[in-house]
Amino acid sequence: MVFMGLGNACAVMVGNRIGAGRLQEAYTTVRNILFLCLATAWAIGLLVFLVFDAIAGLYELSPAGTQNVRWLLLIMGSTLWIRMLNFTIFIGALRAGGDTRFALLMEVFSIWLIGVPAAFVGGFVLKLPVYWIYLMVVTEEAVQAFICSWGFRSRKWIHDLVNPQ
Repeated sequence: MVFMGLGNACAVMVGNRIGAGRLQEAYTTVRNILFLCLATAWAIGLLVFLVFDAIAGLYELSPAGTQNVRWLLLIMGSTLWIRMLNFTIFIGALRAGGDTRFALLMEVFSIWLIGVPAAFVGGFVLKLPVYWIYLMVVTEEAVQAFICSWGFRSRKWIHDLVNPQ
């Protein structure tokens, strides 16, 4: 919820700055909020590492179930920053900057060309444990992060829809 709030707040601030013609300030706002989101995601990831045994202990699970929960939390804590980077860029920059087509295409193609096939291959072909499948699906987020970071730095996402040139 915190990250959703930050992403949406970023979108409002970026939209206001772009509408006011302050395009560099819009870029800087996203960059600053990205830093805040990444730092927070790293802190939460570290917290997950510190308490994942306590979280797994909240449930009466078999030893295998407890091990699965530990691995899933470990992977989630390690990769949370990638998801938050994507979320902030998608919501706070691309959509707020008017580049909704790129955001849509990135999400659709990464899900259907990377995420779903990775889950299918991991689960049905390789018959891997759930935590390996989860890690394979996270590669979708990593590819998105690489491409979206490049797109963010290019500034091509900044479209002044209020004052078209």
